Amino acid sequence: MVTITASRTNVTCNGDANGTITVTSVTPASAVITIKKDAGVYGAYNPSATYGPGVYTLKASIPNGNANGFCEATTTVTITEPPLLTCSIDGLPTLCALSTNNTYSTNAGMAKYEWSITGNGTIVGSTSGSSVKVTAGAAGSFTISVKVTNGNGCTSECSKEVKVEPCGIVCTYTQGYYGNVGGISCFGDKQYTTQGAMVDAFTNYGANRVTFGKLAANRYFNLYLTDINGKATVGDNNIFKMLPGGTGAKVIGMFSASEITFSNTASWGAPPLESKKANNIGKINNTLLAQTITLWFNMYNSSSLSGFQITDDTLLTAKMQCGTQTQIGNVVKTGLPHSVVVFLNSGYGNSVTDLFNLANAYLGGDKPGNLDIKAVADAVDKINNAFDGCSRFDGFIPYGGAMITRVSSTSTSSAVQLNEPNLTVTTYPNPVTDKVRFVV
Repeated sequence: MVTITASRTNVTCNGDANGTITVTSVTPASAVITIKKDAGVYGAYNPSATYGPGVYTLKASIPNGNANGFCEATTTVTITEPPLLTCSIDGLPTLCALSTNNTYSTNAGMAKYEWSITGNGTIVGSTSGSSVKVTAGAAGSFTISVKVTNGNGCTSECSKEVKVEPCGIVCTYTQGYYGNVGGISCFGDKQYTTQGAMVDAFTNYGANRVTFGKLAANRYFNLYLTDINGKATVGDNNIFKMLPGGTGAKVIGMFSASEITFSNTASWGAPPLESKKANNIGKINNTLLAQTITLWFNMYNSSSLSGFQITDDTLLTAKMQCGTQTQIGNVVKTGLPHSVVVFLNSGYGNSVTDLFNLANAYLGGDKPGNLDIKAVADAVDKINNAFDGCSRFDGFIPYGGAMITRVSSTSTSSAVQLNEPNLTVTTYPNPVTDKVRFVV
């Protein structure tokens, strides 16, 4: 009687061929052992060989003395390989020049991390953790890379290219603009129709659908490119029915029967969308959702907005002529809700992208920081308004502190920093010729 048994060790990393096959018993000891992989051809068995993933059949044979026949027995072992180890880098795709404390992270739970960076950026602190802090350099770009190694010694490498842009001028528009069929906007040095700006946002986003809220909780709203350009007549498109929205900030209602989107009227109670008032059918009755959709359009039309860091409570901005460095208005103060600013700067992240993520968390029923949902909506609204129509960022007024300004010799006005926290003096003109006017 011929018998054979065998054991195996699996491949360590995907793509390797370092599995082993060991014959644990064979009867009789004189039996000849051969091996094949899957449906292949038998060949000699070498106990020192290593193997890749597959099903292996081992055969033990002895002559039976009958017309050159053989008695034989077989056994099979299966060698497996782990899934391919892959990595990805999470973090903002665009940063403001000279911005600090920008976080980039990769797979958690790895045994080893090796970060590196090239171009206009610097890693500050450790390069051997699952995340790193980056300080952006001058305008241009940088490439951040990481090599991760898991507990089995398997490795993966990935990189992310990040644009570094001057954030002096940022362009945003209000939800009133995005709900206006005949609107004209300026982003950079280009002018857009309302529909054109929204279509361009989807193009820059790289997909035809964006989800607001929290999909996993069934508290979400899907906005499609076809909501912008699905109808031949521009004004008939869904977005112009949805915006501008209002009636208070609220969590999106839970709905799991089907997709929550404008084209599915059965889901309208969740966002919610107006279904009764004849003149407002389809309007978003949720200020936070309407403002967050507006912020998304602004982020994907004005590349410098996503990485803009909200470090203090009051923004100072000045309206600029489209595509130029010419100031066409006075410096304007925009106050942000203090509770939201404090939370964003307490470790959550203080970029506009972080504010966008915070808004979506509240839409989806989460409450990071236990903030008032109305304050979150107000913060999003203030960012949408602060740079309305393209404005220059001139600095912040800290909470209860003196003004921090950007002073330009080419502007038509200049704010002067004083020690008094609540007093701002503006001089006209700048530079001074023979007369000067002070406004307190």
